[in-house]
Amino acid sequence: MKVGVRAIRALLSCLAAAAMVACSHPAAKVSNSWDPKAAATYLDYRAGWWMEWTGSARDHGTFCISCHTALPYALSRPALRVALAEQGGWPRPVR
Repeated sequence: MKVGVRAIRALLSCLAAAAMVACSHPAAKVSNSWDPKAAATYLDYRAGWWMEWTGSARDHGTFCISCHTALPYALSRPALRVALAEQGGWPRPVR
């Protein structure tokens, strides 16, 4: 009986050790390649594209303010303006 309990304990210990090794992950590498100027340019381009897209067109020369398009622009563009030390008014995409 003692041999059986010892074997089970040894097996469970090996399984626990294997699970710990299998679940361990190396430290994530952080990329320093994010370019705020490129992000601002992309956001401006996409907002301009949205305003010109016929699918977003409405009457009287207006366009739909889509939440999934305009909200990221409205939230992130002011922060990019500060990060890039942009002067002047709001950088609105040309329609």
